[in-house]
Amino acid sequence: MTDFDTTKEQAFVDYFAFTNPLDFARMCKPYNSPTLRHTTYLILQHMGLDDQQIQALLRVSGSTIRSYRHRLKYNA
Repeated sequence: MTDFDTTKEQAFVDYFAFTNPLDFARMCKPYNSPTLRHTTYLILQHMGLDDQQIQALLRVSGSTIRSYRHRLKYNA
């Protein structure tokens, strides 16, 4: 998947939420309004991707991935 812009990212999250409503609710429940990017990270993690694969897919650095994990940990 290339050019994972905000519109496509939102469509990806919406599709996952529609096709996996119980998993989506369970995944997002512990967090206080996760951002679109944090929700995408959670879904990709749920799908079995490791941090390096997520980093490549979202085209972000390793420190950004660590930041996502840190913010999610303290947002719960």
